Amino acid sequence: MVDDNQDNTFLMRELLGTRGYQVVSAPNAHEADVIIHSDPPDLVLLDVIMPGKSGYELCREWKSDPETRLIPVIMITGLSDREDKIRGIEVGADDFLNKPIFPEELFARVHSLIRLKEFTDELDNAEAVRARGVWVGADGCLHVHETTSWCCAAAVCRSLE
Repeated sequence: MVDDNQDNTFLMRELLGTRGYQVVSAPNAHEADVIIHSDPPDLVLLDVIMPGKSGYELCREWKSDPETRLIPVIMITGLSDREDKIRGIEVGADDFLNKPIFPEELFARVHSLIRLKEFTDELDNAEAVRARGVWVGADGCLHVHETTSWCCAAAVCRSLE
């Protein structure tokens, strides 16, 4: 949770805590940036209007960074103009919550994006493994890339029996 308003942070911590979520908060963009790079969260609730760097700027930076680009960001705003939401989408926000926040809407959006993040992480991990030359193929076989040749570990195991 990134918000310079301590009352908003307390409210979010209390609400999300009732559903078992652990909330880490930062009062400004600098502290949020340190946290997201040292202990990446599953999701970020990001206030749009903060002193110094805005939520828009921070979201754009995170979505441009390979280490943080897949972390879902929900922008929280009191702004209701369509242009504000379009700007958020353009910088990479995954969703929006308008103030005042309704708890059931918050829970639904957080749950949905965390579930999506779990799937994204699985795909990202599978791609990383495949890039290293090891993956499970459609044939159920563990494939291993060794310098210039490919082998099927299941076939090797069967031949060793």
